Parts: sequence; structure tokens; C-alpha cells
Amino acid sequence: MGNMIRVALSFILLSVMAGASIAADQADQVFAAVKARNAKEVTRLLQGLALVGNFAQLDRVKASDPNLFDARNFPGEFVGKIVINYVEAAASAVKATQKAEGKANPNPKGSAQWYIWDLDSALAAKAATKVAATQKTLQSQIETDIKALSEALDAGRVDKKTAFVVSLYLHAINPSDQADSVASEDETLNVKFRREAGSILEYLFEAGVSFPSTLPAALNLEVWKRERTAFEAFVKITAPDTKKDNETKDGFAARASEAKRLEDLIMSTEIALPATLGLGTYSMEGGGYFPLTVSLPVLVQKNDRGQELLDDQGRTILLLTVSDLGKADIRYYLDPASSSFFKDKGFAAWTGTATIAAGKPGAYRLKELAVKNGKDTVTEGLWGFMVRRTRSEADGTLITIDNYFKGHEYSFSGTRVSGAGTQIAITTDGSYSLSSDAKGPTELWKEDLTASYDYYHIGDPGPAGGIVFYDKGAFSDGWRFLEAAPRDQSTGVSWNNGTFIRTDTVVGSGRSDTDAIFAAQGRVSYAATVCKNLSIDGYSDWFLPSKDELNLVYKGLRMAGLGTFSEGWYWSSSQAGLTAVSAWSQRFSDGSQSQNRKEDGYSVRSCRAF
Repeated sequence: MGNMIRVALSFILLSVMAGASIAADQADQVFAAVKARNAKEVTRLLQGLALVGNFAQLDRVKASDPNLFDARNFPGEFVGKIVINYVEAAASAVKATQKAEGKANPNPKGSAQWYIWDLDSALAAKAATKVAATQKTLQSQIETDIKALSEALDAGRVDKKTAFVVSLYLHAINPSDQADSVASEDETLNVKFRREAGSILEYLFEAGVSFPSTLPAALNLEVWKRERTAFEAFVKITAPDTKKDNETKDGFAARASEAKRLEDLIMSTEIALPATLGLGTYSMEGGGYFPLTVSLPVLVQKNDRGQELLDDQGRTILLLTVSDLGKADIRYYLDPASSSFFKDKGFAAWTGTATIAAGKPGAYRLKELAVKNGKDTVTEGLWGFMVRRTRSEADGTLITIDNYFKGHEYSFSGTRVSGAGTQIAITTDGSYSLSSDAKGPTELWKEDLTASYDYYHIGDPGPAGGIVFYDKGAFSDGWRFLEAAPRDQSTGVSWNNGTFIRTDTVVGSGRSDTDAIFAAQGRVSYAATVCKNLSIDGYSDWFLPSKDELNLVYKGLRMAGLGTFSEGWYWSSSQAGLTAVSAWSQRFSDGSQSQNRKEDGYSVRSCRAF
């Protein structure tokens, strides 16, 4: 992807140069604009220099007045747009090259578009056949088309905008199995573009210019995917996990910090997704209602050519998942005797939009639903909620209620609930219920709850049947104790399929690490999934422990002879660095920790916080 970003930046360079040439003394023009107090002209000149990668002139400006390199002249929107332009151009290029199979080439013969269409057809045909002679013929066609495209670019016979698309396409197909001479031409082309524009973002970042500090409250799916791709581009360009030659510790730390800030920003924003509503069997209880199910689109990770990415077992890798969606209780109340709904089958015209929010980066939950019947918003008769219970030493039993429809109000045993994520402490033992307001049914949920909180020691049985191995001393962030499952959940499972996932190593991060892994990789067979799918005595909030949590399991349980552990390696949820290659594991024969390949098969011991 890094090469493609640089290609896209070259397109920006070419577009700018097509409009006007940059004078060699433009730094002097900047100085003159500063002297004249023409702020708009200063910004225009500096951004122009950055877009064409004129670092010599930028260095002159920076040496004279480094304060010009700030948000006034390089706002986050400008820096972000450089990368977003890549995303949009890449999507456009891929879309332009996806032609229907079986049709004649519709483009003028000999044009760049003709060769791209021909290449697409040949590459698809070669992938679909196992006949050696056919493969050889198609390979010759592929090499001829690539050579023709490269020669047209070198000779300047392609206009600037098309040249960008062609170079992007040549990089995307990555013809590694073609003749060395052809591959060499392709690589030379990409090197050319890298040299022209590959350092723009790095230069701006090192000059103190950062990416946007905020995003809109809720993004639609396409915009969110662009922002996520922009973040991945930033990581590839700046390599925040690799210290550069002659780079100071502070500079290295700043790059890593910026990468983490961007990830938190992008992976914590709300996302609006199209939702499919399913109609269950009508129930006569509580006034009569249809239970509704909510299904969100299956979002899979794709490569730069729009092809779905697969794990090592051939299954698609999910872009994100939404936890506990199946536990959401959504109902449509109506009186069958007085409603035409049953006769007209009006539900078929309903559409839904689900807003999902991240409690922690990458871990999404349903926050809000909007339902329409044609152009009209449906509100009457709709109720949606989820009740979650946690424990707190300070507050006893805590109830969190998610309310999915705007403008609706509930009563939790006398306490008003109007917004999402309302938290209520249970002060006395008793029977508690959730009811709608006067417009709907009386009682939606009911349960007997206790207000007491039990204290645990290391080695005690935990509430979910595990063994307590850590006490942080006080309740915070929804937990105080950690317990490990009483037995291993696997004796040999891989960590994942090689996808880059940002995780943490500290105590308290195992749950969010596991959610991030699950959100990035989906429901495939790997260490984190084993934990996410575990249920013991009705408790299903298990996770793969982080590197430091796993070490506490070793020290608190294995060294005390508790828990029936093996002598081998156990996986943690902590990825090693910012690569997609390895993750942290620990050997329980001696307690040593190591960065091992993610495809290796190790044991898993699930943990949970309470």
C-alpha cells in the first residue's frame, strides 16, 4: 500500500504542476507574504511547496521561521486530504478496472484503458485455468500489455491523470510472477513516483505538522473506511515502530505517540451502518408485539484490488464486528385488531440505520437505531434496549441500560432512563424491572438482584468458576479482580492469520486487546476467538490475557501449583510491535516470555475481569 500512497501523492504533484509552475525562489515569495502580513498567500504558497515536494524551498522557510509550520498553514484537514486523496483515487482506479467478464474490450485499441481492460481479462483467465499451455499464452499477453503501458508512460504518451491511474494499476497487480525485465520496469516506475512524492507526509510530520485532531461524531461506512485506510497509510509511511538512524528518543516517541493517537481517534469514532430488520413471531404478551432482529452488513477486509482477504484456512477476514448484537431486545408493539400492518405487510418497506460506538478502540456495540418506512421515520410502538450487569466493590451491583431509540424513555424501578449507556447502582437486594413510558407496554425486563459485593483472595474460586490470580486493590474501570479459567481452552491454536492489529501489553488491556483482534479478524479459529466463544456457568465475558496479565497468571497460579497448566507456551493477546508477524507468548515451564510467530500453535487460558 505504501507505494500506492506515494503514487497518489505524485498525482497531486502532477495536478498542481499542470496548473502552474513553481518558481525556484518561492521561499522568497513566502517571506514577502509574511512581511506583507498576507496570511492567505503564506498558506497557499507553503501548501503548494508541500504538494510538489519542494523540500529545498521548504527548508529555507523552516530555517528562517519554523513557526510557520503549524496548524495555521498546515491544518489537519490539509494533511489528512493528502492521504484521503489516495484512498479516493485508489477506489476510483479499482472501480474503473473492474469490467464485466465475457464482453469485448470497449476502449479504443492501443489506449491505456484498453491495455488495463486486456490485462484484467488475462489475469482473471490465468487465475481460472490450470492448463499449462493456456497459462503460457496468457502470461505472454500479460507481459506484452505491461510493457506497452510502461513504454507509453515513459514516452509521455499518457495524460497526467491517466498516468496516475496506470501507475497505480501496475502497482496493484504486483506482477511478481512475470519476467524479470518486465518486473524491473514496473519497479522502476514505482521508484520514480516514490522519489517524487514519497517524503511529503514524513517531512510535514517531522516539521511538527500532525494529522486531524478530531473527526465528525459519526461517520458513514465509506468515510470510516477511508479514514482507516488513511491511518494504515500513515503507519506504512512513517513506520512508527522503527527507530530511524540518528533519530532522537523524543522524536521516535513522538512518532509512536502520533500513531497511537490516530488509531484511537479512528477506531473510537461512531459508525453509521445500514441495518436489516428481521420480523419474529408475534407475541401476545404485554400488549402484543413483534420481536425484531437487527443484522449488520458483513464487512470483510480487502486488498488493494478489491479482493477479499482470507485467513490461513481460507475464510474471509472481517473488518469489524459488533459485540452482543444478538442480545439486543428490540420490539414493535401494535394491536393486530386495529392495525393494517398485518394485511399490508408494510414491514417489507422498512429500512434501518444502526449507529455503533466503541467503548474502547475497535470494540463496537450498538448505540442507536433509526427506522424508516419509505421516507417516514417509524417511532411509534418501537422499543429497543439491553440490560447489562457488572459488579463494583464501591457501588455493589451496577446495571447499565442501552436505549436504542431517540425520544423514548424507560423507568428502571423508578429511575428514569432516556439516554444510551445509563448506569444505575443497586443499593438493596430485591426484584428490579425495566418498563416503558405510558405509550408502550408496562414491563419489558425483570430480575432479582443483590447489592452485596464479595471480596476475593488470590487463589480463591472466582464467580465464574475460575481461579482469582490478581487484585488491583480497588474497583475502577468496571473491575477489581482477574480470574483465570479452571482449565486450558486449547492446547495448540494459532494467534491469528497475520493481520496487523494494534494491542497493548499492560494489566487491564486483555479484554480490549481481544475485542480489537476479534473486530479485525472476525469469527475464525484462533486464540482470541477461543476465549470470546467461551461460556462457563453463564459467564461469557472471557478474554485472552495481555502479556503482563499472562505473567500474573504464571506467577499467581502456576508457581503456586494451581490451575493445572501445561509446561509449554501460552498465547497472550499482545501483538509484538507494529508488524503483523509475531505476538507475545509465555512458557509455563520457566516463565520466560518471547515474541513468537502468530501461525505457531500454543495453548490458551482464558481470563475475565470482575
